[in-house]
This record gives sequence, structure tokens and C-alpha cells, in this order.
Amino acid sequence: MLLRNFIPVLLSLGLAPNLLADRFHLGSPDTAAKITDGTPDFVQGVLLREENGAYVIRVEGGEMQLQKSLVWKVESDGLTVEQVQKRETERAEELARANARRAVQLGAAAEARFERLREVRAAEAAAKREEQSRAVEAVAGSRTVYDPILHTAVEVGVGGIVGDTVRRELGGVLRNALERDLRDVRRAVRDSLRR
Repeated sequence: MLLRNFIPVLLSLGLAPNLLADRFHLGSPDTAAKITDGTPDFVQGVLLREENGAYVIRVEGGEMQLQKSLVWKVESDGLTVEQVQKRETERAEELARANARRAVQLGAAAEARFERLREVRAAEAAAKREEQSRAVEAVAGSRTVYDPILHTAVEVGVGGIVGDTVRRELGGVLRNALERDLRDVRRAVRDSLRR
């Protein structure tokens, strides 16, 4: 039983170093034919296995998966996994330096982007403050303002506010007095009809 599980493992280990590299062309034959400058898009690596409708490929830097539906053509090369690993070790210092340069550039770009963002926010805040001050000046200079409770325009100033308040209050008093008088008249008519 142990030997039965051990044989496939040995076979896979024995075959792994001898896997040949492949070039996986992306897109379709139509898009490849339309390309006039450069070469069509492809990924070059060693096919390790196929699983769940995808190719698992060993490329410089690690493994990647490509959906089979994205690949229209596979060409074989003579590259092996050992050669890919050897390339990685040879280029490790160069890649580390390139990553360091990229980090510095990205840091500088991010810093510049944040500086521009700060400037834009400051300009927006200044414009908003200016707009608010203009609105306050406009309200202070006008004689009427909008009353959101009453949904009406109200005059600004002591006389205007007092006048509006008196009208509102007197209107309520007069309306109540009229309704009370009307009730009394109705009672009187009703009582006279009952007799």
C-alpha cells in the first residue's frame, strides 16, 4: 500500500525537472493577426499541471494560473524549471535594485499626489469659505429672509419681525374669536329650532 502511493510521487519528482517551457499565447488568432508592431501577448513559462480549467505555469518569480479560455495557442520551448530557477538567482540582485528604485519612484509619486490632493482640498475649502461669506453678506444686506418653518419670506429687522409676529398672533386670535362667535350662533339657531 505504501509503495503504491510512493511510486506516483517518485514519478512526478523525476519528471518535474524535465518539464519543458511553453509559450502561452493570449487572445485569439484574429487579434494576433491584427498586430502590426511588436509581438502578440504571451506568457512564457513551464507548464506544471492543468487543474480546474486552468494552466498552472512556473514563471520567473513563482507560479501563476492562466485560464484555458484565455489561451488560444501553446508553443513548446526547451526551457526547464531548473533554468527558470537559475535565471531567478542570477537576476535576484538586479531585481532587488529595480524594486528599490520602483519603491522610491512610487513613494515620490505618491507624495506628489498627496501634495496635489492637499492643495486641491485647501483650494476647495477656501472657495467654500468665500462662498459662505458672500452668502452671509447677501443675507445681511437684504431686507427679507426665508423662514423654513412658515415657508415664507420674512422681513429682516426689528420692525419687520415684530410686524410679522403681530400679524401671525392676531390672525390666530381673530380666527379663534370668529370661530367662537360662529359656534355661538349655531348653538343659538339649534336651540331656537328645538323650542
